[in-house]
Amino acid sequence: MTARAGHIKAQIEVALRRPRAAEMMVSRPFLDLRSQLHELIREESLAAMGGELKDGGLEGFGTEVGPKGLSELV
Repeated sequence: MTARAGHIKAQIEVALRRPRAAEMMVSRPFLDLRSQLHELIREESLAAMGGELKDGGLEGFGTEVGPKGLSELV
């Protein structure tokens, strides 16, 4: 979901075998999926804070967001 309620950000297929096992949590496919999800959530979190970002609310935090920086989110 996006920062705006009711909007889907991405549909992600989870191609991990079933039944799922604890050791799967350290596998490359799982870690890649987790990284992808983390990035999507981070983008939406930053988008939701748009006004705060424009006012310099994250100054000093060293935030990297894609090739266009924060300007693509706010």
